[in-house]
Amino acid sequence: MNQVNPYLLETVNAVIFAVTVGMTFIVARYLLREVIIHGYTRYRARAAVSLLTIFTGEMCKAGILWWVRSEANDGIPPGWISVNQDYVVFAGAILLTLGGLCFIRIYSPAEWSEWPWVGTAIVGATFAFAGLVPALCVWLFLGIVFFFSRR
Repeated sequence: MNQVNPYLLETVNAVIFAVTVGMTFIVARYLLREVIIHGYTRYRARAAVSLLTIFTGEMCKAGILWWVRSEANDGIPPGWISVNQDYVVFAGAILLTLGGLCFIRIYSPAEWSEWPWVGTAIVGATFAFAGLVPALCVWLFLGIVFFFSRR
């Protein structure tokens, strides 16, 4: 078989969508309580924002892929969502990426400075626009620069 099973793709994205809806709700509720009680000054609130952004992005991506796969598998003609799915998937991917970079920035050791999230963004952009081999070369180059800049 040279392609992904469309029914498996629908099922996997439905499960991911359902789980991320729950995760998004729980983190949003936690963040709201944290901000009301302590404000946005605590480390926990910043971590919750990064997780909320990650979960929301994944929820958008998985939800739209599930919806479109479900329509296609049931033989329903493409509706508004199917026609505009690229925009929603792109928005979900942007949220997921920003949340991931925020997560890396929050949890990286302070002595590493800005290198982890900046380097990850550069390698990710290289991978997206140029491919795997150039991204690995950039990753190696940044690793060498980071190693020698720490001393």
